[in-house]
This record gives sequence, structure tokens and C-alpha cells, in this order.
Amino acid sequence: AIWAQAPVAQVALTSRWAGGTYHPEHMPISDCFRTAPHEWLHQLVRRKAVIIMVIQAFDSLVSGLPGYQFEAFICGEIMPRHFETSLNQAYLTIGVVWFFVAIACLADGVPKWALEVAVCSGHIAYQTLAIWDSPATCTWSALIIRSAALVFCGVRPMPFFFTVSADTFNLIASHALIDQCSTSRFALGFANMSATLLVCYFCLHNHWIKLCEAQGQLATEKKGLQRLLNMVCDAACWVQPDTGLIVRSDQRLDAMMGQQMAGRQLGLHMPTEESERFAACIAGKTAEILDAPVELVRSKIITQDGHHFEVELFIADLRVASAGANPQGGLAGFLIGIRLAHQRNDRNDSSVGLEDAEMWVDQSPASVAAFGMDTEADSSGQPLSEENVAKLTEVSSVSGSTAPSAQFARSLCAASLPETLRSAALPDPHLHVCSRSELEAAIVGAAGLAHFPRVACSETRHTLLEAIALLLDHAAGGALLCVADADSFRRVFDSGVPGRPTAQACDQGYMTERLRGAHISDPRFAAAFREFTRHSDNDRWPLDHVDERARGRPKDGAFLVSRSGYRIKCAAKLLGLAPSATWANMGTKHAVALACAWEVPGCFVFVRSDGGARHVVVRRRGSLHVYDLRESA
Repeated sequence: AIWAQAPVAQVALTSRWAGGTYHPEHMPISDCFRTAPHEWLHQLVRRKAVIIMVIQAFDSLVSGLPGYQFEAFICGEIMPRHFETSLNQAYLTIGVVWFFVAIACLADGVPKWALEVAVCSGHIAYQTLAIWDSPATCTWSALIIRSAALVFCGVRPMPFFFTVSADTFNLIASHALIDQCSTSRFALGFANMSATLLVCYFCLHNHWIKLCEAQGQLATEKKGLQRLLNMVCDAACWVQPDTGLIVRSDQRLDAMMGQQMAGRQLGLHMPTEESERFAACIAGKTAEILDAPVELVRSKIITQDGHHFEVELFIADLRVASAGANPQGGLAGFLIGIRLAHQRNDRNDSSVGLEDAEMWVDQSPASVAAFGMDTEADSSGQPLSEENVAKLTEVSSVSGSTAPSAQFARSLCAASLPETLRSAALPDPHLHVCSRSELEAAIVGAAGLAHFPRVACSETRHTLLEAIALLLDHAAGGALLCVADADSFRRVFDSGVPGRPTAQACDQGYMTERLRGAHISDPRFAAAFREFTRHSDNDRWPLDHVDERARGRPKDGAFLVSRSGYRIKCAAKLLGLAPSATWANMGTKHAVALACAWEVPGCFVFVRSDGGARHVVVRRRGSLHVYDLRESA
């Protein structure tokens, strides 16, 4: 059964799972053998199965030796054999084959169903020979002992009962034809075997069901906590106490640092004084209380190419939990969350004219009306006109002093001026210029390009090359195309957490449905992309378009494409992405391109402006790099 998915109890006891879909009806025996479930106890079950197969292979080899019976070593006497020498070679053959099958099952890629076939088929072959060779020694008790091994190997219910049924049939036939016994003795032995195996089987499976339920709850809790961690931190890792050795690192930290961080000391990637301070935080005695508060430490990190980043380290001391989970200390003791701290300009600019509003004034309407001004402007809360302010200024210049009403007018006019919102001080992306051939060579690995990440997957290379062709050969106007893992897009835009980024279709899913199943290299994809990016007066599909579903819908939004080359979402508004850099003299579409490249791990963003400029945006080692794509650099 598939232990990691619900409904656990029914799946475990009836084997109703096939092809990744739960079926309420019972499955045929053939489906049980064809189904290859992903069991979370597979590693443990595989070791048990290999041990059982090795033991039974040894038993078969010994039983096939001429002039010697393995049962004689157990029973102390030679039992009669009905086929003295004819089955010796069969015993030896089964033993040798089973031994090599056990060795082959040690490989990591062996699925669960293959283990079941190996264990059950070998069991049936050996038991058939043993029962017909010496029925007197193959009693119901012996059948119970040998069949119990299948239970502890984790064989599913239907294959298990099929195997036991084959043994029972052989035993009944052998006793009926060769070694007759009394009916009461036979019935008592059969009942004893059935009850013992059923109780043993269901007790063990009930225990595994409870373990599976606990594992499912822990997996759900871990997934939720991981989402919370992703909201707060840009990267995370596990480090050992005292040494600061990273024993587990996520891909975001590797991308930020430009190298694999597992097996490295985090303190070596900090300035000396920061490294000593970090070492002091992870040193000392084991925490004596559970749920110790998380420490927040401001520090600096140095990447592989020498860039310095100011970061905030969230240090969670989990040494008590680690010690309880693994007394040998194999589990890391500190969970470190890393958040990049952006530099901000905190300079306060004084607002023009606001100091006048703080002066004392005569705010009575009579004072304002004395100079022929409209008092309704004041009473309605609307700003005074410049004409009224000029009148007050003229009167005040004649008298040689500033009248209180003039001061009041200035203050109202100044206070009505809108305050200036300062732009966020964000870092600039690194700008590069390259030709189409240079970028294509960098993608396929034929040549290097400054700070462009290496693309190892051939399928991803093909997708990126087709994206370049779309941008340069088919785009008729502004366009935004993002290529990344489908899981990366889902983690960012489909987290289900309020306040997190989302991707919403502008056209009610028209383009997404139109390109369903179309690869990025498909001419239909290119034609639809060209038609989508073609500029119109209102940036909408024409009302007389041949496809009625497209009529009047907006031509706006980004194309999200997986690395395999198939669309994830089209005409999508990417909402909620935090700005990550400032791209001078560029608009909203290019700002979204920077934010998407920063937020989505391993994302390649292709953007074309309405004026025809083409750019590719990638994130590498904590920095954004923009490549101005031209036909010839």
C-alpha cells in the first residue's frame, strides 16, 4: 500500500491504490502486482527482504546437497524423501538464483513490486519443492514459520494471501496423495495456521498504519513551517554546534553563495569579527529548555566571488530535539535562517512650505472675508486659490507687515501641496551586452558568458533556445516570458498563503487553454505568441476575431513556461512580488521581470519592450544580471 497518502488504513489493508488514484472497489490480483507504490518504509522493507532471501537461498542450497538434509540438522533424524536425487539440482538452482536476486535487490532503484515478486516467487518455488519432496516435515507449523517471513518483509495483503494460498494448495495435495493424515489433525493444523498468520499480519500492519499517520502529520506540519520560513528568510541551512559545519543546505543558499554549501563551515564565509561572533552564538552547553527563543544576529556573508552581503541570521537552537531524535549526534543542532538586509537611504527631506503651517494664524472666516476672499473654500476643506493668496500678499506688502490672514492663507496653500514619496533605495542590476549567438553558446555550454549560469539539462537548453527564438523572431510587441521549474512557480505563486505572490490570468484563462499541450517549439505556440504580442489600439483581441473566446479580452501579462517547454500559465498578472532592484529608465514590465527573476529560483526571464529592446534577466549569487540581447554585439 501507499503508506504516505490517505486514506491510510483502507489502502494498507485492502491494496486499493493503482496508478496514483484511489479506487473504492477491490483491485484484481494482477493490478496488485503491476502497481509500484512509493512506500515510505521501502528502505527498511528492502533490507528485511534481502535478509530473508539470503537465508532461504542458503536453506535451499543446503537442502540440495547430495546425501544431506537440512531438516536432519534441525530434527536430529533423516526424514524420508520421496524424490531422493531428482530435486537436488532444482534445490541448488533455486538457491543460486535466489542468492543473486537478493544481491540485485540491494540496488536503490528496485521498486516495491519487484521485491514482492522476488520474495513471493522464490518462496513459492522453494515451498513447492520442499512440500512435495518431504511432506512429513512440511507441517502446518513449518508453513506458519516460513510464511511469517513474508509479513515482516512488508508484502501487501493480496500478494501475501496469494502466496499462502499456493502453499496451502501444495500442502493439501501432498497430504492427500502422499502422506495421508486424519481429518481432525488436518483441520486443526489449517485453522491454527490461518489464525496465527492473520493475527500476526494485521497486528503488524496496524502498527505500520499508526506510524504512517504520525509521519503524515509530521510531513504536513513540516510543509507549513517551511512555507512560513520561506516568507521570512531568503535561505536556510542546518549547522553543527561548535564547528559551524553545514550539514544540510537548500538550493537558495547555494545560489546565493555561488557554490555547494553542504560540508562547508558557514563562519569561513564571514569577516573575521563576524565569524567569531557567530561561533559564540552556536557554542556552549546544550540548551536545557525546549522551545528556546530564536536569536536574531546581524552579520555579513562573503560569496565565492568576493561580494559582501549584509544579512540577518535567525538562529534556532534545536540541540535538545536533535539529541532526542539521534543520540549519536548525527542530526544537526542549529537551524539558521538567512535574510538579506537591503541598504536603505534614511535621509529625511524637509517638505517645502510645511514650516509655515506651524505659525500662529487667525483662522476666523471674518478675517479671510475682509480681503474679498471666498470663505467657502476654507469651510469646504478645499485649498485656497492662488488668486486669493496673491490678494493677501498684496495687502500685506502695503502695510509693511504680514497679516495673520495672509499667514493663514500661505499655510493652507502649503499644507494642501502633496507630499513627495521617496523612491526606495534598491540596488542596481548588473548590465551586460551580448549577441544572440553569444547567449545561445552560453546556454549550450559552448562558450562562457559573464555571470550567466551553467545549464546542465539538455531539455532546459532546448526550451531556452526556443524562448530566444520567440523573443527575437516572433514577438511583435511587448512581451514577458519566464522559464523555470514548474515546482518553483507553484511554490512562489501557488502557496495558498494570504499576502504571498499570486499569478492571475488577465483573459480568464483563454491563452492558457489555447496553448494546452503545445510545446514551446510547436509552430502553434509561436503563432499564438506572435498574435498575442501584436500591438493594437486598445491592447485587446479584436471583436471580430475568428476565435469567439478571445474577442475583447486583454493582451497583457506574462507567459510562465516550465523547463520542459510547456506553459504553466499564460497572460498572467504577477501580483505581490516585492521589488528587488532598480532598473533605470524602464517601466513596470521590466520591474516585474527583475522581481520574478529574484523570487523564483532558477528562473530565466525574457522581456521585450514595446520599442523593441530585448533583455534576459537571471539571478546568480545574490545578484541580478541583465543581458541586453542584440542580433550582433
